Amino acid sequence: MGVQVQSNGETTNLAARVDAQQTEATDKRKVKLLATAANPIPIAPGQTPRIEDLVATAPDGAEISQIQGTPTAPNLRNDMLPDSLFIGGQPAAADVRQGGLGDCYFMAVLLGIVNGDPAKLIQMMALAGGNVSTTFHRLDNAAGEWVEQVISTNAEIQTRNRTDGSVGTNVKGARFRVANDAQRSEWWAHIDGNTLKVFQKNLYEVALWGPLIEKTYAFFAQQFGRYGNGMNGDEGKGGYDIIGSGGMSQACYRMFYGEDVADESTQAVNFDGRTDSVQLNADAIQRLLTFELNKQAQDGQTQQYAQARISPDGAIRRAKLLAEAVLRHQTKTEPGAFRRFINKLRGKTPDANVTAARANIATALGTFIAAIDTYLADRTQANKTALVTQAQAIEAIGAHDLLRDPDAAKVYHDLLENLGVVINLGTDNGPGRRMVYAAHAYNIMSVALCNAQGAALTMQPAEVPRRLAEIDGVRSSVVLENPHARNEPNMNGPIDAVNEGRFTLTLDSFLRNTDLLRLAAVDH
Repeated sequence: MGVQVQSNGETTNLAARVDAQQTEATDKRKVKLLATAANPIPIAPGQTPRIEDLVATAPDGAEISQIQGTPTAPNLRNDMLPDSLFIGGQPAAADVRQGGLGDCYFMAVLLGIVNGDPAKLIQMMALAGGNVSTTFHRLDNAAGEWVEQVISTNAEIQTRNRTDGSVGTNVKGARFRVANDAQRSEWWAHIDGNTLKVFQKNLYEVALWGPLIEKTYAFFAQQFGRYGNGMNGDEGKGGYDIIGSGGMSQACYRMFYGEDVADESTQAVNFDGRTDSVQLNADAIQRLLTFELNKQAQDGQTQQYAQARISPDGAIRRAKLLAEAVLRHQTKTEPGAFRRFINKLRGKTPDANVTAARANIATALGTFIAAIDTYLADRTQANKTALVTQAQAIEAIGAHDLLRDPDAAKVYHDLLENLGVVINLGTDNGPGRRMVYAAHAYNIMSVALCNAQGAALTMQPAEVPRRLAEIDGVRSSVVLENPHARNEPNMNGPIDAVNEGRFTLTLDSFLRNTDLLRLAAVDH
């Protein structure tokens, strides 16, 4: 069953065993079993049976001389509650835990549905007798309409083998969550030779729906395509290979809602390195507000879903724009923000050090921009590696303190955030410092628009273009969810105390560090 995660974030191994100490029996006698592994006594967690409930003296029973385990110190076993699909009967965002497959686009959609329409997941999945079934929708090309398609398979989950060939403990695909507390315990006794053994098995609810919907999706994709509308080049591939090679979140919703999907679209997020990002993105903010006002499923209404990403190319181009913005900032001579910034630095360090710091970062950024231009002209892996290496050198702790100095101008901090994307190009699950990952789907959980005083703005989407000046990018915010359920941005330390993958960005930061919204609308 593998190492999984509990609600409190601690890992647990359901297959773990704890054997009690074996001792000499003080009362050698013949006994027969009243409770066996095949017919155990169910007891509420925290309660213990009497030994008389498990065994009874019997002249024709088995003679025991050793005892391993007692009702107060039994042999402990843990297991899943049979046919447990949801914890507490409900799916939760914490249950979505993307593993090693590249299906963040699908997992981000699951997060959206968990938050906005959890009843849909309960309705479409069933687990009984060790078999799971999921009802997706697929396109019937002959009829020209979306029809239900039930995918059934066993509830086994793949784990990675160890290098010695034995079964490993890490689930290959999505992980599942284990309830913190057992729902019930089962007790029994067993006679092994002349030893009486007492056992307690704790049974836990588990959120198997996460990895099992991924598994049934792989079977579905192998038959009907990545989005249920045909193979489109995926013919002959295995299901896990198909779903693990990336995709588009907005195209997944028809697999869940079929003909009820009213819209699936994208919206560009603009950035030029010179203009306030809010002013550049009236359309994107309008779509974000439409989502926020309609994100919960309601009968008779149209529900909105939203995911976001930044492409590797988008991150690289924005890196160049931000590096150029820093260089422009350094050449300003008129009184203002830059002069105040330099004066603050002079209060902390000698003028010579300030001058050296400025020169060093200017030289590094010039080299970085040249590496970006080389890659954009010739997109080889070697050129990409070279620009990432330059980004890592600039971002490294202690290399350029201006990037992390709280008194530094905002453009330095903006560049640092962007470098957190560029230094991780090629991974969506790295262990080091990070902003958001490129080529990785994030679910948008909520959006809050505020003015410069931090007061919430009440407006309709149609009002956004004419009221754009009221929206403060730093006071407004967007809450995102990483399908990996961890790896929040941490360029200046953890964003919050719990690294569960849910984090808040200012609207300004969100618009700088994403370049595409993926959107869907569903009629209920």
